[in-house]
This record gives sequence, structure tokens and C-alpha cells, in this order.
Amino acid sequence: MSIELEGKYQKGRGSVDEFLELTAIANPHARIVFVPPSRVAQDDVDDLLPGTSAAAAQESKSDAPAQTTETGGLTVFPRGVHELPPETKEIQPHPKGIELGILLQMLKDYEVTEKGTLYDFLQTRFCRVSPVTAAKFCSAVGVTSRTRASDIEPHQVEKLFAVFDSERLSPPPTDCLAPIGVRQLLAGMLKGVKAEFYAASTREAAVYRGRPFQIEAAIAFGGDLPGDQQARVIRFANRVPLLFQQSACSSFKAIEETPWKNYAMQQPRGGLPVGPLVVMIHMASVWVPFTSESKEAIADYDEIRKEMRLALMECGRKLGTYLRKRLKMRREGERRDVFERYIGEIAKALNAITGEDAKRIYEALLAQARSRTAVADQQLDEDGKIAKDDEDNDDEGVIIVMNAIAPIEESQPILAPNFDAPVASGARESTRKTPRKNVKPSAKDAKSAPVKVEKTAAKPAKNAIVTKRDLAARAPTSTPGHTPAVTPASTRAPSRPLRKPDSDDDPRLF
Repeated sequence: MSIELEGKYQKGRGSVDEFLELTAIANPHARIVFVPPSRVAQDDVDDLLPGTSAAAAQESKSDAPAQTTETGGLTVFPRGVHELPPETKEIQPHPKGIELGILLQMLKDYEVTEKGTLYDFLQTRFCRVSPVTAAKFCSAVGVTSRTRASDIEPHQVEKLFAVFDSERLSPPPTDCLAPIGVRQLLAGMLKGVKAEFYAASTREAAVYRGRPFQIEAAIAFGGDLPGDQQARVIRFANRVPLLFQQSACSSFKAIEETPWKNYAMQQPRGGLPVGPLVVMIHMASVWVPFTSESKEAIADYDEIRKEMRLALMECGRKLGTYLRKRLKMRREGERRDVFERYIGEIAKALNAITGEDAKRIYEALLAQARSRTAVADQQLDEDGKIAKDDEDNDDEGVIIVMNAIAPIEESQPILAPNFDAPVASGARESTRKTPRKNVKPSAKDAKSAPVKVEKTAAKPAKNAIVTKRDLAARAPTSTPGHTPAVTPASTRAPSRPLRKPDSDDDPRLF
């Protein structure tokens, strides 16, 4: 198929490049080669068409994940999966999903083609209408099961339409829908968005106004995505990208209402989350309720928005679990660095106190530190699970690209101290003779060692009352045969002379 169009080619948001990029994400089974208008298409695409040797060589590289490449001005969107989506089946309209005018037109067409009864019309032209339900509808209108469809009056048609809305019916079948699928969503996001973490979720089929629909969501986090901007939102309806009127779309409102703060993301009040994040929402339905004929935004229905929020919250839980695992591993690694930094000194100190082998103490403390911080040694596989872990975690629909994870700033490794190095004899003797300070003696040492008690005269408090007896007691006394030592005046420290009271009537003397 080929088509010639005339227009202005430009890149950026809302351009042909973005439309093809999003189309390749929503259709991972397709392989697209885009040649810009500035080049000659036939000369550049000959070797890249399916069936050629170059195309076979590119598609044979199944070990590495498919990534969008651009070489020589050509943009190649490779095939992410090799399975085609399942074919959809045609179903009859549901009684709750039609309008009054459509019901009148269906009756007229049935009169022309079949000319049967109303009972047969309800069973053959609608889904989820059993014979019992058809008979109930006929009796509610006031006719029998043998009444022909051409004999129904307009007021009876209006009554039948009202009965459709009030009656409880089974939801329509969902084999008419073509969802992308969890693995296909991950393959498409991995092909079009360079990130470190991918998660996808597919909701069960639901019904609004008698029409079945299915919501799918996917997110990509980290990697090369900008971390200081709002999250990018990409929207699809039946695998077709929606590029315009983003704020008027129900999917955009569902993203704003999702509590991203619960999943370790920053989010201003009433806005999109901030961080390296891409959010994708896809709606598959037989009748997508667009806001206008341009088909640029999905109308806001409560049932649709609820399913979108639930799908986004499921992806958010997977993202929050991954981020908390990474944060815990980083914290435990920092704790281990602190332990290893001081374990050597603790081992030497314990050796000096107890005499135990310092190397044995160091190894025991190091093993204890590693067991306490074992989370730092955990490795996550591509599904977000802990490697060599048999537990069934809720990591279905998750892909982690280890090469795209930002490296953690680690401190320099701490070398184990060398306890076998010889110590100089002088240093050993000095350590033995040096008394230890501020060490509380044991009970055994307290009993054996003599206790020396020194009595020190109490120091008088400031402005205390001094008597003559106290002054006499402070005066130096000389014993017979003892000559007190006299300090030369040149070396004696100058002292403050005592002030003699003016009279004996000083109130401080008694």
C-alpha cells in the first residue's frame, strides 16, 4: 500500500515521528521503517524490506531486546513480538447499549429482511437475550410471542426501550475486543522508551451503557528519562495514538486522581506526578466514546475512569515495591560500610582488654555485620524478583533493565586490618606500662587492693564567717627541732597580703 500526501513536515510533539513512535509501542508485532521526506524512499528501503538479507539479519538478533534505531536518517521500529494479536469476533448489540432511534431502525430492517415475530427479533438481533428473557420483554410490552414485528406500534417500541434499561441482563461477551496484552505492552514500551523499570497491567473486561470495554496501563521509570519534569502521558484507543486534547481526556484525569505519593513518587495537588516516568493508557472497545468527531480524547464516564484508576494503581504498586527494595538495599549497604569502618578498631580494643585473638574477633564481628545487612547483597532479576528466591511475589508484568539503572555512589572499600604484623618491642612495653584511665576496677581487684583515703580540708565558701579560732588553726605550727623550709624571695610567688581588721569590733570576729 502506498499513498502520496502533500504537507509541511516538522518534528516534535504531534508530528509524524511521534505518531509512528506511539504506533510502534501499541503494535509491537509490527515492523515499521520510516523514511523522512528529505530522502529517496526507494533507494533507502530496499535492503530493509521484509524478506531481504538485511532485514533477516536484524530480526534474527533475538537475544537482545528490540530497540528503535536511527541510521543514516532512517528510523526503524523493529518487531518486538512475533505473535499476531488474536482475531476479534463479531457480536450482536446489547439491549442496554442501543438508543431509541437505532431500535426503530433495527425493527424496520427486520421487517424487510426476515418478517418474523418480535420474539425471534429479540433473540437473533441482540446478545445475552435468552428465550425466557425474550418472552418477558414481549409480555412487558403487552404482546404475545407470536406477534409480528411489523405490528408493533411506536409507543410500544418506546416501552420496550424503557424495559431494556430497567431489566438486569448479563454483560456482553468480550471476545469482540482486541487488547494488547501484558507481555506485548512491555515489549512495546521496552522498544520505544529507554528506562530501567517497566510494569504493565490489563484489567478484566467491563461494560458501560451495554458496550464492553477493556483498560490496559503501563509505566516506565528511570533510565534516560528526565527527572525534573512532569510525567509523560501517552494515550491510545483501539491501538491508535491520541495526540491532542490531552487535558480533556478521561485517561488524563484518571492519572491526576491516582495517589502517586503512595508509590514513592512526587505529585503536586491535582497534577501529574513529577519524576522520570512515562504513563501509558489503552482503551479497547467496540464503541469508544470520544468527546468529538475528531476522535482526539475519550469522554469522561465514571465506569471508564474507575477502571483506568485501578489499572494505574496496580502498576503503581509494582513501582513502589521496586523503589522500596532499592532504597532498602542502599540503606543496608551504607550501614555495612559504617560497621566495617570501625570493626577493626573494636577488635583491637577488645584484644587489649580481654587478650583474645584480634583477628578472630574481627572475623566474628564482620560475619555478624554481613548477616544483619544481608539485604544489601540481594540481586533483582529482570522480572523484579529477588534472584534465587522461590517465593511467589506480585511481580507479574514487570521488566527491569539492569544496565539502565543509575549506579549507586559507593564509598571506597575498607581494607581489613593486618593483625599478623609484628609490633615493635618498645611500643609493646609502652602499651603495657601505660596505666589505663577511667577504667572501673572489678570486684576482685577492689577487695585485694588497699584503699588509700586522703583527707582534704574543706574549702570555705565565699563570704563565709571566719572566727579567731579558725585563723589560729590556719597559722603554720612549728615542732621542736624542726626548721621550716624558707623559700627565697626571688623564687617565691607573690601573694596577696591579708587585710587586718580595723578593730576588734569587726562583726565577722567573735
